[in-house]
Amino acid sequence: MCCLNLDGGLRRLRGWRATRPAIDPAFVAKVNAFCAAEAKQLPTNAHQFPYPQFDPSHPDLRTLPKVGAYLAADLPERHKLPTRLNALGEPATGRAQWHQIRSLALQENAIGTRQVTVALASQARAFTATAHEIAKIANELHNASRKAGFSTTSPCASLF
Repeated sequence: MCCLNLDGGLRRLRGWRATRPAIDPAFVAKVNAFCAAEAKQLPTNAHQFPYPQFDPSHPDLRTLPKVGAYLAADLPERHKLPTRLNALGEPATGRAQWHQIRSLALQENAIGTRQVTVALASQARAFTATAHEIAKIANELHNASRKAGFSTTSPCASLF
């Protein structure tokens, strides 16, 4: 999924690596395959962000609804994500780590959905608040995923 964070760009984590994965490697591979397939379904992944001067910390009210319309292209997939993510099941090992990762990913997804709504309504303060929330969760998600065994080239880096 993509959404805007405080650096003004589309937030796409670079990937993660851990020396001793907490989640069993077979499940990590399953999640990576899921992420690769999901990323192909997102319209924003196929296009460069069209407003490079847009600053999420100080959103321009004329551009904000356009940003919302751009991000809204992902809403159909965002609405399907919770069911699809839960359908992955549970790993043989590292269930607590997976629950944390899944919870953070779903929180980020919900905030990203809210971000679209406030952008379309030109609610600048609320939009900036979502950008702050997404940045915080993205950092937590990155750290949790790295500790759980996702590699530096994980396809989930572009989804979560």
